[in-house]
Amino acid sequence: MIAAEATDTSGPVEYFFECTTEADLSSGWQIERNYEVIVDSAGQGHRFRVKARDKFGNETEWSEELATN
Repeated sequence: MIAAEATDTSGPVEYFFECTTEADLSSGWQIERNYEVIVDSAGQGHRFRVKARDKFGNETEWSEELATN
């Protein structure tokens, strides 16, 4: 997954990829705007969404939730 780039005048932003179907697959806050999860064919169909925050903790809204292939 690759999030659209978020920018802020205060400096770098962080991204959080949330798996809404299995919390253990969520990323936690990270600087990279891409996130990869390896699942076997039985694990397909998980759903993810992403948001960003600045260094002050201001967060964007969640993105659209999308299913894995």
